[in-house]
Amino acid sequence: MHIQKAQKEVQAAWRWLAIVGAMYIALGGITTFGYADDLNGLFGGWALAIGATFLVLAYFVRQGSIVALVIAVVIYALYTIAFFASGSFAIFRIVVLAWLLRKLYAMYIVRRHRRALAQQPPAPDQTRVA
Repeated sequence: MHIQKAQKEVQAAWRWLAIVGAMYIALGGITTFGYADDLNGLFGGWALAIGATFLVLAYFVRQGSIVALVIAVVIYALYTIAFFASGSFAIFRIVVLAWLLRKLYAMYIVRRHRRALAQQPPAPDQTRVA
């Protein structure tokens, strides 16, 4: 994978996490305050905490934390399992999980590239004359 493409994918990952975090906060707030009681089984007051968690993780993914992206993928996977357990068939969530795993691989590529650059010896000083 080309490094610039990988960097763009990492950027898309933190943006997606921020959008999903805001969405969970909005849906959690709507159901908590009783405006959409039919969604209370899928989103409740605890969706506010999940949304806030996604927003915090988006910040750390933007800073380059691969651990934050792993935690986000695990939380999203657990939430997907909860959707299936509640009787909802959310195939779109499986597609998003695959997309997130691709972003995780892109972040790994970016991190590996940065480490390789850091381990290279500095270029010889071209200004000195022998």
